[in-house]
Amino acid sequence: KTQSVGMKEQLECGARVFDARPELHDSKGLVWHHGDVTVDYQFSQSVTDIKSWTATHPTELVIMNIWDCVGGDACMDAVVEVLTAAGVPIMDSCAALSEGLTLGGLKSLAQTADASGLLLANTAPDNCANSNYDETLACSGFVRRQIEAEEKDGRERGDEEDAALSAAVERCLESVGANDPMVRASELTQSQLGTLIKCADALDTESFANASRATDLFKSRPTYYNCYQGSSTQSYPLGRMMAYLDGVSEAGPNKDGTLAQHQALWEETALSVVLGTLAGSSLVKDEQWSTLNGLVTAAVQEGRWGQINLLEVNDVCDGGYELLAALQAM
Repeated sequence: KTQSVGMKEQLECGARVFDARPELHDSKGLVWHHGDVTVDYQFSQSVTDIKSWTATHPTELVIMNIWDCVGGDACMDAVVEVLTAAGVPIMDSCAALSEGLTLGGLKSLAQTADASGLLLANTAPDNCANSNYDETLACSGFVRRQIEAEEKDGRERGDEEDAALSAAVERCLESVGANDPMVRASELTQSQLGTLIKCADALDTESFANASRATDLFKSRPTYYNCYQGSSTQSYPLGRMMAYLDGVSEAGPNKDGTLAQHQALWEETALSVVLGTLAGSSLVKDEQWSTLNGLVTAAVQEGRWGQINLLEVNDVCDGGYELLAALQAM
């Protein structure tokens, strides 16, 4: 779960582009998914929800970046059928972008058939964007392990982690066959994720019952880091996040005219699932407890990044409207 509310409410909070991943489920029909997790909400109802918002905000452009359609060609066929019936324009090619499509031109493409505002479904390859995904940008982890993953960057090796907790966490990872602790959580099955969470809950009960929250543990063990406000280790993951966003911006526009995506959100790995559960956290809480959206908004207001095409965040209702205003003022 990366957002705290539904799509219509996210629009009220400042969202204008959706990372939309449909699934053609055997019994539920056309719904949504994130990784192995099915989200039991009808795709057609989501389109209706969004159109009800755009109808009352006729100058606001909303884009659905539709990809990772689970169910093969039948899934995308079902998506196109719903969109066509709803009068939603579909962009299935990046040709217009490579030819210098302007914002005004994009708005022209997004005019719905029933004049219910500006809504465009983007089904083009890779949604005409470079995702710039970096799975190592997790809120929590082991400093030594993270640095081992970055040896090619010439970073110094951190302190050794506490042996007892390290061994316990390793057992959790081994219980689901996660030989690579940095594997994306979205690549794990729902059963594996459930097992990881149960294992972490057991660690919390058996080994760390005296800690009010796992952040207390991290404060006393500097080889662990987390992104939470008040943590002595926050500067490590936050510094890496800002360096990543700097790098995406400095790379400049893609030469083929496609868009560059800034993923200003904490990623989730098998390791961070265990450590986040110990902290009583989640992806939404990681954002809230780190105040990442607010920090990104401040950086945008200060002019830290010269260009931003697409900026992706978790829990857009935590400061999203202020972030939208800052982006529009660039």
